[in-house]
Amino acid sequence: TYLDLFIFQAGMKSGKKIVPLEDYEESFKQVMMSSRRDKDAVYITPRQAEDMLGDYSDWQMLLDDAYRRGDLDLLDTTYTLLYPGKYYKKYMLHVRNAIMVEGMDSLMNEGVLFTGVGAAHLPGDQGVINLLRQKGYTVEPVDRAVTATSISRKDEIDEVIHTTELRSFESDDHFVRTRVPGEMTKLLSKPFQEYVFADMVNGGYYSLRRINTFGMLNGKDENFYFGKLDSMLFENIPGKILSKDTIEVSGYPALEIRNETRTGDHQHYQIVCTPLEILIFKVGGHKEFANSELPEAFFKNIELRAVESTEKYQPNSGGLEVNLPGRLRTELYPGVFEEAN
Repeated sequence: TYLDLFIFQAGMKSGKKIVPLEDYEESFKQVMMSSRRDKDAVYITPRQAEDMLGDYSDWQMLLDDAYRRGDLDLLDTTYTLLYPGKYYKKYMLHVRNAIMVEGMDSLMNEGVLFTGVGAAHLPGDQGVINLLRQKGYTVEPVDRAVTATSISRKDEIDEVIHTTELRSFESDDHFVRTRVPGEMTKLLSKPFQEYVFADMVNGGYYSLRRINTFGMLNGKDENFYFGKLDSMLFENIPGKILSKDTIEVSGYPALEIRNETRTGDHQHYQIVCTPLEILIFKVGGHKEFANSELPEAFFKNIELRAVESTEKYQPNSGGLEVNLPGRLRTELYPGVFEEAN
Protein backbone atom coordinates (compact mmCIF):
# COMPACT_ATOMS: atom_id res chain seq x y z
CA THR A 1 0.00 0.00 0.00
CA TYR A 2 2.77 2.44 0.86
CA LEU A 3 4.57 1.72 -2.44
CA ASP A 4 1.35 2.23 -4.40
CA LEU A 5 0.76 5.52 -2.60
CA PHE A 6 4.26 6.81 -3.38
CA ILE A 7 3.86 5.89 -7.07
CA PHE A 8 0.57 7.81 -7.13
CA GLN A 9 2.10 10.82 -5.34
CA ALA A 10 5.18 10.89 -7.59
CA GLY A 11 3.01 10.79 -10.70
CA MET A 12 0.67 13.55 -9.54
CA LYS A 13 3.50 15.80 -8.37
CA SER A 14 5.22 15.32 -11.74
CA GLY A 15 2.09 16.34 -13.64
CA LYS A 16 1.49 12.88 -15.10
CA LYS A 17 -1.94 11.61 -16.12
CA ILE A 18 -3.15 9.00 -13.62
CA VAL A 19 -5.35 6.18 -14.98
CA PRO A 20 -6.78 3.18 -13.06
CA LEU A 21 -6.47 -0.21 -14.74
CA GLU A 22 -9.47 -1.56 -12.84
CA ASP A 23 -12.92 -0.26 -12.02
CA TYR A 24 -13.21 -0.20 -8.23
CA GLU A 25 -16.70 -1.70 -8.09
CA GLU A 26 -15.82 -4.49 -10.49
CA SER A 27 -12.54 -5.37 -8.76
CA PHE A 28 -14.31 -5.37 -5.39
CA LYS A 29 -16.78 -7.93 -6.76
CA GLN A 30 -13.90 -10.10 -7.98
CA VAL A 31 -12.24 -9.99 -4.57
CA MET A 32 -15.51 -10.99 -2.90
CA MET A 33 -15.93 -13.87 -5.37
CA SER A 34 -12.43 -15.09 -4.55
CA SER A 35 -13.42 -15.71 -0.94
CA ARG A 36 -16.05 -18.32 -1.83
CA ARG A 37 -15.48 -21.66 -0.14
CA ASP A 38 -14.40 -24.56 -2.33
CA LYS A 39 -15.45 -27.80 -0.62
CA ASP A 40 -13.08 -29.80 -2.86
CA ALA A 41 -9.97 -27.77 -1.98
CA VAL A 42 -7.04 -29.82 -0.63
CA TYR A 43 -4.89 -27.97 1.90
CA ILE A 44 -1.31 -28.81 2.78
CA THR A 45 -0.65 -30.71 5.98
CA PRO A 46 1.14 -29.17 8.99
CA ARG A 47 4.20 -31.28 8.12
CA GLN A 48 4.23 -30.00 4.54
CA ALA A 49 3.81 -26.44 5.79
CA GLU A 50 6.75 -26.89 8.17
CA ASP A 51 8.95 -28.20 5.35
CA MET A 52 7.89 -25.35 3.09
CA LEU A 53 8.56 -22.66 5.69
CA GLY A 54 12.01 -23.93 6.60
CA ASP A 55 13.74 -21.24 8.66
CA TYR A 56 10.84 -18.78 8.34
CA SER A 57 8.64 -18.40 11.42
CA ASP A 58 5.45 -17.71 9.45
CA TRP A 59 4.07 -17.37 5.92
CA GLN A 60 4.13 -13.58 5.93
CA MET A 61 7.88 -13.52 6.54
CA LEU A 62 8.40 -15.98 3.66
CA LEU A 63 6.24 -13.89 1.32
CA ASP A 64 7.92 -10.64 2.35
CA ASP A 65 11.36 -12.09 1.69
CA ALA A 66 10.30 -13.54 -1.67
CA TYR A 67 8.88 -10.14 -2.63
CA ARG A 68 12.07 -8.30 -1.69
CA ARG A 69 14.20 -10.79 -3.68
CA GLY A 70 11.87 -10.69 -6.67
CA ASP A 71 11.32 -14.46 -6.49
CA LEU A 72 8.09 -14.65 -8.48
CA ASP A 73 8.10 -18.46 -8.69
CA LEU A 74 8.17 -18.75 -4.91
CA LEU A 75 5.37 -16.20 -4.59
CA ASP A 76 3.24 -18.13 -7.10
CA THR A 77 3.91 -21.49 -5.42
CA THR A 78 3.17 -20.14 -1.96
CA TYR A 79 -0.15 -18.57 -2.95
CA THR A 80 -1.15 -21.81 -4.69
CA LEU A 81 -0.44 -23.80 -1.52
CA LEU A 82 -2.13 -21.34 0.83
CA TYR A 83 -5.23 -20.85 -1.36
CA PRO A 84 -5.86 -24.18 -3.13
CA GLY A 85 -9.54 -23.46 -3.80
CA LYS A 86 -10.60 -22.99 -7.41
CA TYR A 87 -12.13 -19.57 -6.73
CA TYR A 88 -9.22 -17.67 -5.16
CA LYS A 89 -6.68 -17.58 -7.98
CA LYS A 90 -9.38 -17.29 -10.64
CA TYR A 91 -11.09 -14.19 -9.22
CA MET A 92 -8.34 -12.61 -7.12
CA LEU A 93 -5.67 -12.94 -9.82
CA HIS A 94 -6.52 -14.42 -13.24
CA VAL A 95 -9.68 -12.47 -14.10
CA ARG A 96 -8.19 -9.24 -12.81
CA ASN A 97 -4.88 -9.92 -14.62
CA ALA A 98 -6.72 -10.09 -17.93
CA ILE A 99 -8.55 -6.83 -17.19
CA MET A 100 -5.31 -5.04 -16.27
CA VAL A 101 -3.44 -6.30 -19.34
CA GLU A 102 -6.24 -5.14 -21.64
CA GLY A 103 -6.02 -1.71 -20.05
CA MET A 104 -2.23 -1.61 -20.35
CA ASP A 105 -2.38 -2.67 -23.99
CA SER A 106 -4.88 0.06 -24.81
CA LEU A 107 -2.86 2.77 -23.04
CA MET A 108 0.51 1.66 -24.48
CA ASN A 109 -0.88 2.07 -27.98
CA GLU A 110 -1.22 5.77 -27.14
CA GLY A 111 2.14 6.42 -25.49
CA VAL A 112 4.66 5.54 -22.80
CA LEU A 113 3.16 3.94 -19.70
CA PHE A 114 4.41 3.28 -16.18
CA THR A 115 2.26 0.71 -14.41
CA GLY A 116 2.23 -0.53 -10.82
CA VAL A 117 0.62 -3.90 -10.06
CA GLY A 118 0.95 -6.24 -7.08
CA ALA A 119 3.74 -8.82 -7.35
CA ALA A 120 1.30 -11.75 -7.08
CA HIS A 121 -0.25 -10.65 -10.40
CA LEU A 122 3.02 -11.14 -12.33
CA PRO A 123 3.91 -14.88 -12.38
CA GLY A 124 2.22 -17.92 -13.91
CA ASP A 125 0.72 -18.78 -17.28
CA GLN A 126 -2.15 -16.38 -16.61
CA GLY A 127 0.06 -13.76 -14.96
CA VAL A 128 0.54 -10.25 -16.31
CA ILE A 129 4.01 -11.00 -17.70
CA ASN A 130 2.90 -13.96 -19.81
CA LEU A 131 -0.31 -12.27 -20.95
CA LEU A 132 1.70 -9.29 -22.21
CA ARG A 133 4.10 -11.59 -24.05
CA GLN A 134 1.13 -13.30 -25.70
CA LYS A 135 0.13 -9.90 -27.05
CA GLY A 136 3.58 -9.49 -28.62
CA TYR A 137 5.31 -7.35 -26.01
CA THR A 138 8.91 -7.93 -24.94
CA VAL A 139 8.98 -8.18 -21.15
CA GLU A 140 12.34 -8.19 -19.38
CA PRO A 141 13.37 -7.78 -15.73
CA VAL A 142 15.42 -4.78 -14.65
CA ASP A 143 17.89 -5.02 -11.79
CA ARG A 144 17.10 -2.62 -8.97
CA ALA A 145 19.41 -1.03 -6.46
CA VAL A 146 18.93 1.53 -3.70
CA THR A 147 21.52 4.25 -4.28
CA ALA A 148 22.29 7.63 -2.77
CA THR A 149 20.84 9.18 -5.92
CA SER A 150 17.56 7.27 -5.63
CA ILE A 151 17.20 8.18 -1.95
CA SER A 152 17.92 11.83 -2.73
CA ARG A 153 15.40 11.82 -5.58
CA LYS A 154 12.71 10.31 -3.35
CA ASP A 155 13.35 12.98 -0.72
CA GLU A 156 12.99 15.65 -3.40
CA ILE A 157 9.63 14.23 -4.48
CA ASP A 158 8.43 14.06 -0.86
CA GLU A 159 9.22 17.75 -0.41
CA VAL A 160 7.10 18.84 -3.40
CA ILE A 161 3.69 20.27 -2.40
CA HIS A 162 1.03 19.64 -5.04
CA THR A 163 -1.36 22.58 -5.29
CA THR A 164 -4.90 22.60 -6.62
CA GLU A 165 -7.93 24.86 -6.61
CA LEU A 166 -9.81 25.34 -3.36
CA ARG A 167 -13.44 24.25 -3.08
CA SER A 168 -16.10 25.85 -0.95
CA PHE A 169 -17.18 23.83 2.11
CA GLU A 170 -20.30 24.42 4.18
CA SER A 171 -21.54 22.30 7.07
CA ASP A 172 -25.01 20.73 7.05
CA ASP A 173 -26.48 23.46 9.23
CA HIS A 174 -24.72 26.22 7.22
CA PHE A 175 -22.94 27.41 10.38
CA VAL A 176 -19.38 26.65 9.25
CA ARG A 177 -17.83 27.77 5.98
CA THR A 178 -14.28 27.53 4.67
CA ARG A 179 -12.35 26.45 1.59
CA VAL A 180 -10.67 23.06 1.13
CA PRO A 181 -8.62 21.58 -1.76
CA GLY A 182 -11.02 18.64 -2.03
CA GLU A 183 -14.34 17.24 -0.83
CA MET A 184 -14.88 16.93 2.90
CA THR A 185 -16.42 13.57 3.89
CA LYS A 186 -18.74 13.44 6.87
CA LEU A 187 -18.03 10.64 9.33
CA LEU A 188 -20.97 9.19 11.22
CA SER A 189 -19.35 9.06 14.64
CA LYS A 190 -20.50 9.76 18.16
CA PRO A 191 -20.46 11.66 20.44
CA PHE A 192 -19.10 14.23 17.99
CA GLN A 193 -19.54 15.17 14.35
CA GLU A 194 -16.52 15.14 12.04
CA TYR A 195 -15.67 16.10 8.47
CA VAL A 196 -12.41 14.93 6.87
CA PHE A 197 -10.57 15.43 3.58
CA ALA A 198 -7.58 13.16 2.97
CA ASP A 199 -5.03 14.86 0.70
CA MET A 200 -3.50 11.64 -0.64
CA VAL A 201 -1.14 13.42 -3.04
CA ASN A 202 0.62 15.37 -0.29
CA GLY A 203 0.19 12.81 2.47
CA GLY A 204 -1.89 15.24 4.54
CA TYR A 205 -5.41 15.71 5.86
CA TYR A 206 -7.89 18.43 6.78
CA SER A 207 -10.49 17.89 9.48
CA LEU A 208 -13.26 19.63 11.37
CA ARG A 209 -14.52 18.11 14.61
CA ARG A 210 -17.63 19.52 16.30
CA ILE A 211 -18.11 18.58 19.94
CA ASN A 212 -21.39 19.46 21.67
CA THR A 213 -21.07 21.17 25.06
CA PHE A 214 -24.78 21.91 25.68
CA GLY A 215 -23.41 24.95 27.51
CA MET A 216 -26.62 26.97 27.32
CA LEU A 217 -28.52 24.16 29.03
CA ASN A 218 -25.89 24.06 31.79
CA GLY A 219 -25.68 27.82 32.25
CA LYS A 220 -22.12 28.01 30.87
CA ASP A 221 -21.02 30.20 27.97
CA GLU A 222 -18.18 29.89 25.48
CA ASN A 223 -15.75 31.72 27.77
CA PHE A 224 -16.14 29.02 30.42
CA TYR A 225 -15.07 26.28 28.01
CA PHE A 226 -12.35 28.44 26.51
CA GLY A 227 -10.86 28.77 29.99
CA LYS A 228 -10.67 24.97 30.24
CA LEU A 229 -8.84 24.44 26.95
CA ASP A 230 -5.34 25.29 28.14
CA SER A 231 -5.30 22.52 30.75
CA MET A 232 -6.24 19.95 28.07
CA LEU A 233 -3.53 20.73 25.53
CA PHE A 234 -0.69 18.77 27.15
CA GLU A 235 -2.48 15.43 26.77
CA ASN A 236 -4.24 16.14 23.46
CA ILE A 237 -1.64 17.90 21.30
CA PRO A 238 1.03 15.39 20.22
CA GLY A 239 4.72 16.19 20.35
CA LYS A 240 6.01 19.70 21.04
CA ILE A 241 3.83 22.82 20.94
CA LEU A 242 5.73 25.40 18.86
CA SER A 243 3.27 28.28 19.27
CA LYS A 244 -0.04 29.00 21.01
CA ASP A 245 -1.97 32.21 20.37
CA THR A 246 -5.33 33.52 21.51
CA ILE A 247 -7.35 34.71 18.52
CA GLU A 248 -10.95 35.33 17.49
CA VAL A 249 -12.83 33.49 14.74
CA SER A 250 -15.97 35.32 13.64
CA GLY A 251 -16.13 36.94 17.07
CA TYR A 252 -15.72 33.71 19.06
CA PRO A 253 -12.71 33.04 21.35
CA ALA A 254 -10.21 30.59 19.87
CA LEU A 255 -6.72 29.15 20.25
CA GLU A 256 -4.35 28.80 17.30
CA ILE A 257 -1.76 26.09 17.89
CA ARG A 258 1.18 24.84 15.86
CA ASN A 259 3.06 21.73 16.95
CA GLU A 260 5.61 19.19 15.78
CA THR A 261 5.22 15.45 16.40
CA ARG A 262 8.03 13.15 17.44
CA THR A 263 8.43 12.04 13.82
CA GLY A 264 9.01 15.64 12.70
CA ASP A 265 5.57 16.19 11.13
CA HIS A 266 3.94 19.58 11.68
CA GLN A 267 0.29 20.15 12.64
CA HIS A 268 -1.86 23.28 12.77
CA TYR A 269 -5.01 23.72 14.88
CA GLN A 270 -7.64 26.35 15.47
CA ILE A 271 -9.92 25.47 18.40
CA VAL A 272 -13.02 27.67 18.60
CA CYS A 273 -15.51 27.85 21.47
CA THR A 274 -19.13 28.79 20.77
CA PRO A 275 -22.15 28.74 23.11
CA LEU A 276 -23.23 25.32 21.80
CA GLU A 277 -20.04 23.49 20.84
CA ILE A 278 -16.28 23.37 20.47
CA LEU A 279 -14.98 23.40 16.88
CA ILE A 280 -11.57 21.87 16.21
CA PHE A 281 -10.09 22.71 12.80
CA LYS A 282 -6.94 20.75 12.08
CA VAL A 283 -4.41 20.12 9.30
CA GLY A 284 -1.64 17.56 9.56
CA GLY A 285 0.71 15.84 7.16
CA HIS A 286 4.24 14.98 6.14
CA LYS A 287 6.94 17.28 7.53
CA GLU A 288 6.15 20.97 6.76
CA PHE A 289 2.95 20.31 4.80
CA ALA A 290 0.70 21.90 7.46
CA ASN A 291 2.56 25.20 7.03
CA SER A 292 2.18 25.34 3.24
CA GLU A 293 -0.08 27.52 1.10
CA LEU A 294 -3.29 25.44 0.90
CA PRO A 295 -3.53 24.60 4.64
CA GLU A 296 -2.97 28.27 5.47
CA ALA A 297 -5.83 29.19 3.12
CA PHE A 298 -8.05 26.61 4.84
CA PHE A 299 -7.67 28.46 8.15
CA LYS A 300 -7.85 31.97 6.70
CA ASN A 301 -11.19 31.19 5.05
CA ILE A 302 -12.93 29.89 8.18
CA GLU A 303 -16.18 31.77 8.70
CA LEU A 304 -18.89 31.07 11.29
CA ARG A 305 -22.35 32.35 10.48
CA ALA A 306 -23.72 35.24 12.53
CA VAL A 307 -26.46 34.35 15.01
CA GLU A 308 -29.93 35.75 14.35
CA SER A 309 -32.56 36.45 17.03
CA THR A 310 -34.84 33.69 15.74
CA GLU A 311 -34.53 31.07 13.05
CA LYS A 312 -37.09 29.00 11.21
CA TYR A 313 -36.39 25.28 11.26
CA GLN A 314 -37.97 22.71 8.96
CA PRO A 315 -36.80 19.10 8.53
CA ASN A 316 -35.89 17.90 5.04
CA SER A 317 -38.92 15.62 5.09
CA GLY A 318 -41.21 18.65 5.60
CA GLY A 319 -44.42 18.34 7.57
CA LEU A 320 -43.69 21.05 10.12
CA GLU A 321 -41.79 24.26 10.72
CA VAL A 322 -41.03 26.09 13.93
CA ASN A 323 -39.34 29.35 14.97
CA LEU A 324 -36.50 28.70 17.41
CA PRO A 325 -33.97 30.89 19.23
CA GLY A 326 -31.19 31.85 16.85
CA ARG A 327 -28.55 29.57 18.29
CA LEU A 328 -29.58 26.49 16.32
CA ARG A 329 -27.46 23.43 15.53
CA THR A 330 -28.74 20.57 13.39
CA GLU A 331 -27.20 17.44 11.90
CA LEU A 332 -27.98 15.77 8.59
CA TYR A 333 -27.11 12.14 7.90
CA PRO A 334 -28.10 11.35 4.29
CA GLY A 335 -28.78 7.71 3.59
CA VAL A 336 -29.30 6.67 7.19
CA PHE A 337 -33.07 6.86 7.03
CA GLU A 338 -33.68 6.19 3.34
CA GLU A 339 -37.30 5.21 3.87
CA ALA A 340 -38.19 8.38 5.77
CA ASN A 341 -40.83 10.66 4.28
